[in-house]
Amino acid sequence: MRKHMEEKSMTPREAIAKAESLWYEGKSPQEIVEFQLYEDRLCMPLELYQEAVEKVLG
Repeated sequence: MRKHMEEKSMTPREAIAKAESLWYEGKSPQEIVEFQLYEDRLCMPLELYQEAVEKVLG
């Protein structure tokens, strides 16, 4: 789901808290990419995001 232009981005503190919640565990690569692609700040380990993108793109 794409973020609306008027929605504000997460603050650095919010992004860290989101990452620490391990929100991505149990999510499919597609779900991870759909969330993270439209977020300004990385909310998970970079390696896991790269892996999800590679799987989604084939």
